[in-house]
Amino acid sequence: MRSHFILLLFISIAIHAQTPAHIDSLLHVLESTDNDSLKVRAINQAAFYFLFNNPEKARMLLQEGKKYASANRLPYSYNQLLNTTGLYFHVLQVNDSAKFYLETALQHSRENNWPDQEEKSLNNLGMSNLNSGKFSVALEYFSAGYGLIKTNQPENFAGIGKYLSNIGLVYQELKQFNTAIDYHKQALELREKYSNANDQAISNANLGVCYKSLNITDKAIEHYSKAIELAKVANSMRMYYALHDNLGNLYLDKKDYIRALPLLLTALSAPESLGKNPKSDLSVLSNLTNIYVHLNQPQLALVYAKKGLAILDEHPELERYAPTLLKSSAQAHYMLQQPQEGQKLFERYDAIRDSVFSQQNANAIAELQVKYETEKKEQQIVVQQAQLEEQQAINQRNLFLAISLLLLLVFSVILIVFIVSRNKRKAQLMHQDQQLLVKQTQINAALASQEAERKRVARDLHDGFGQLISALRLHLDQLLDQGKDYGARDRIFEKTEHVIEEMHTELRNIAFNLMPAILIQSGLPAALKELAARLSSTGNLQVTATDFGLNGRLNELQEINLYRITQEWINNILKYNSPTKINIQLVQHEHSLTYTIEDDGKGFDREALEKSTGNGWRNIQTRLNLISGKLDLDTQPDVRGSTLIIELPTHPEPVEQAAPLSWGVKNTA
Repeated sequence: MRSHFILLLFISIAIHAQTPAHIDSLLHVLESTDNDSLKVRAINQAAFYFLFNNPEKARMLLQEGKKYASANRLPYSYNQLLNTTGLYFHVLQVNDSAKFYLETALQHSRENNWPDQEEKSLNNLGMSNLNSGKFSVALEYFSAGYGLIKTNQPENFAGIGKYLSNIGLVYQELKQFNTAIDYHKQALELREKYSNANDQAISNANLGVCYKSLNITDKAIEHYSKAIELAKVANSMRMYYALHDNLGNLYLDKKDYIRALPLLLTALSAPESLGKNPKSDLSVLSNLTNIYVHLNQPQLALVYAKKGLAILDEHPELERYAPTLLKSSAQAHYMLQQPQEGQKLFERYDAIRDSVFSQQNANAIAELQVKYETEKKEQQIVVQQAQLEEQQAINQRNLFLAISLLLLLVFSVILIVFIVSRNKRKAQLMHQDQQLLVKQTQINAALASQEAERKRVARDLHDGFGQLISALRLHLDQLLDQGKDYGARDRIFEKTEHVIEEMHTELRNIAFNLMPAILIQSGLPAALKELAARLSSTGNLQVTATDFGLNGRLNELQEINLYRITQEWINNILKYNSPTKINIQLVQHEHSLTYTIEDDGKGFDREALEKSTGNGWRNIQTRLNLISGKLDLDTQPDVRGSTLIIELPTHPEPVEQAAPLSWGVKNTA
């Protein structure tokens, strides 16, 4: 058994560090929303979690995700599903299917210029080939991913550390431990500055494996111990218990049974809630049986031997990992004067030892072949480097000959530098002018919106209140003319009361349009529900407003701007989409809000909206900038239904001004 098989599990822990509570929240969103984009996003994240906890559940979720996403309708989300499906088959060790889905996802990412998805596909393909023993192929994928992330995200230190760690794993598998240590140290240095405790634990564990393989015991113990501390801090309990097994193995190799024993007992005490790992349990039970035999306690040895043999009965495919268990069990029976049981176990041990020996020979031949291929590639690199150096020498000679010609062109060079400098300055001024123009456009849009609002209020007061006040004055004049005709006076009083009620209703409507009192008193959800009720009261339109997971009110800036954006957008879709249903939904996550407005209208050209000269769209952009919001719009001409999606942090910092929003599909983690 390889002493570092547990490291591949560490990689999965780093990727799938989601909590059950978070998964419950995702499944709730899946059941409560009609937005296909949100559904697929929740399905993909939940399936990611279940890959290592409940593969059958992951398979069902991935099949459901394909109902809502396709390469044509939601291409980005569909590509995420391809990546997760490839990982699903990789976990099941169906390597051909895993390769197909991961390579398809990589191809789509490159065709659509999605560098984040391309990087994820490269990493997944590298890990798949690493676990399949194709180390040179894995190294190519990891190197390509490392180059991509260094080019596109040079400040993504956590991602860079991930690739350094994975490249170190390849050299670790090739038994080139000194090279592996160099990469793991680089990864650890980055992770200690920029990454979490879980990633730091992985790097320390990998260094522990390498130093153990080089028989540098003190260093191995130091890094294993540090990894155990960090795994506990990160609450990565699978890693925590597995590392106790690794450190216990180290002390067992040194025949330090007293120190090995408590570490292995701790590894065996992992709770069932973390999931079963029969291969790891078999390793621990084998080592405990071996220790108690050496401590001359055969009865205790057989207690753990029986548990290990029970695992073999349930998982016969693990028998090749059990020679230590069978040999130690046989020795314990002999020590207890039970030769028949001991002989049976020794016979099984001999059979497995011969099989393992043959397999080790085959693996050794395969490793030599891989080492040969790796050295061959390294030789090719050396040849290429020599060719490059020769070309550089030729270039230097040519450069020396060209210097004399360049001296004659000094004046021309100075002139060119002057022209380039002037053009650069001109370009800078043009860029500044463009920025000023954008700001001026947004200011003009805000002023125009304010002016339009003033005109609307003035028109409402003049048309509504003006007529009602005239009617009230007319009734009062009539009251003076009636003298002592009390019956006529009562009728005039009734008419006057009716006019006053109309004035009160008109005043409430104007006040609601200016600033709904319910928004100030009760918050955004209540104001949205009242707005929905008002819009639905006409009978021609059905509007609903729902919210999920809100823990108290939003801040005032968020509430006012989200409410005004809602009014502006509903005016747009009523004017251009002719919908019959509108659904407003507000969902709060741990650190963000998702706000959607869906309608069943006829759809429209989003580019036309972006290029329009009206102020509505600019007002929406300006308000989103004030609350640090990001916007997606899913709509197509003559395709029914459109969806406006806004995401913003729970507690945004106000900004003075930002660049106009651009169209696109959101990038999800």
